[in-house]
Amino acid sequence: MSLDDAFRELWENIAAAGWGPEEITRNLHDWTKEFPTIVQGVSQLKATNAMIDGEAFVADVGGMS
Repeated sequence: MSLDDAFRELWENIAAAGWGPEEITRNLHDWTKEFPTIVQGVSQLKATNAMIDGEAFVADVGGMS
């Protein structure tokens, strides 16, 4: 099974289970608890189904990663 197929299957299972927003890395690691502000923002969307592709980073007080 390719990584794309595995991700697609994982996403279909998430949708079927009715779970809330989750942050899954490209290596299929669940980082939902690591970035709660992203989950909070996404949960405010008025969408019933969505896949958002993006990147997150942690910045220091000077704005550097």
